[in-house]
Amino acid sequence: MELTEENYWALELANLYNSKSQENLKKYYKDLLDLLIYLHEILAENKERVHESVILSEELVNKFYFHGLTINQISEGFNFQSKYFGNGAVAKNKFIDVSSILTVGRAQLETLLMYQHLYINSENENELWLRYYAWIYTALLQRSNTPANTEETKQKKEADIKSMAILRKKMESLFPSTNLTEKQQKSLIENGNGKLFKTWDTIFKDSGFSNGIFTKLYYILSVYAHTEGLSVIQMKSSKYNNTKEENSDLVYIQLFCSTLMTAVMIDNICRKHESCKNRFEKMDKKLKYTVQFLLKISKQVFA
Repeated sequence: MELTEENYWALELANLYNSKSQENLKKYYKDLLDLLIYLHEILAENKERVHESVILSEELVNKFYFHGLTINQISEGFNFQSKYFGNGAVAKNKFIDVSSILTVGRAQLETLLMYQHLYINSENENELWLRYYAWIYTALLQRSNTPANTEETKQKKEADIKSMAILRKKMESLFPSTNLTEKQQKSLIENGNGKLFKTWDTIFKDSGFSNGIFTKLYYILSVYAHTEGLSVIQMKSSKYNNTKEENSDLVYIQLFCSTLMTAVMIDNICRKHESCKNRFEKMDKKLKYTVQFLLKISKQVFA
């Protein structure tokens, strides 16, 4: 049987993980990050008018993108430099900050999940509006606890209080069309809840990521972000050495998962914005195939 062009691309992508070539993987990762920001930039270029709730989605995409750049940079490793140690043997070794790359990886994954929660995981317009209002209201409520000692911060606090009053009314008007209990409604107004009473596990499920690679990854990321004992044990055995297999494997897993996440985010903005979708359709055929292939892997269920 003669292999088609797409067959060759599929084989190349199927071997991407098993090859463990960080340089090869980074090429895909950089290309997809570049594509993500290029597709999203068309909204600004066309000066498109978007719903109020979509305005801050740009900041989530940018946050995701910059996390990606940081992960890529940290994965390069570093040489230890100190005015006390001089240029001895320790300065010649290359080290890798696994804890930081995984901590940023968790922030990138949670940024993707929040985008899913706010803009993708429901087709009910009232539900999406309430999710957005709860997200912003909670943020303003948290900021209201910050001391206001200057005229500028006092003015900002007054503006926040007015904004929260408007958001409270908007949320209350939507309560009858939602499944929130009276207790949840009261709690949202008094204490806020940025994810509208959903856990990350629920958002994983709503996003179609249950029992997939992202849920497996999230446990590892949480261990390192929270400085659990396991992370300290791991650090003690690997000693930040770039040549240690444990370190190399963790960095590769993070790079691979971030590549998958970027494919998901590209699909998200194309689903959300027609102009992004139209620009994507004009891209190189292999690049489009890569996005769709990686998107399927991200939703694949693992035992």
